[in-house]
Amino acid sequence: MIDSFVFLYDKITKELVLVVAVPVAIVLAAAFSWDMGLRRTTLAIGQRFGNVQNAQVFQDAVTPPWQTNATLFIWALLIVFFSTCFFRFGIITSVLLLLIFFAAVVTLGKWLLPKAESRHYLYLVFQSLLSRLANFQRDQDSNRAEAAEELVQRMIEDYGAKLLRT
Repeated sequence: MIDSFVFLYDKITKELVLVVAVPVAIVLAAAFSWDMGLRRTTLAIGQRFGNVQNAQVFQDAVTPPWQTNATLFIWALLIVFFSTCFFRFGIITSVLLLLIFFAAVVTLGKWLLPKAESRHYLYLVFQSLLSRLANFQRDQDSNRAEAAEELVQRMIEDYGAKLLRT
C-alpha cells in the first residue's frame, strides 16, 4: 500500500515539474532576458554619451529608477524558484531546469524579445528621462532639471529617428 503511494507521489512530482516548473522557468527567463536588454541599452547610451572612463556615470543617469527594483525582484524570484526546485525535486531536476532556463534566456533574447537599443528600450529610457525632467522642474530643482534636459536633448539628437519612427 505504501509503495503505491510512493509511486504515485513520484509520478505526480515528475508531472508537476513538467506542468509547473518548466513554464515558470521560461517566464523567469523572459523577465531576466528583458531586464538584461534594458541594461545593455542603458550601457550603450552611456558609452555613446560619454567616453570609456565615464560611461558608467551616464549609464546610471539614464537608467530608469524602477529598473533597480525590477532587477532585484527578478533575482529574488530566481533564487526562490531554484532553491525550491532544489529542495523539492533534487539536484538533477534542478540542473535540468537551470539548463532550460539558460536555453530560454538565449533563445528569447536572440529571437523574440527586443534587441538592445531597440525602439522599445529607448522609448522606456526616454520616457523615464522626460518624467524625471518634469519632476525636477515641478520641484524647482534647477540643477537636476538642467542636467536632465541636457540628457533629453542628447537622446533626441542621437536617437531621434528611432524614437519617432512608428
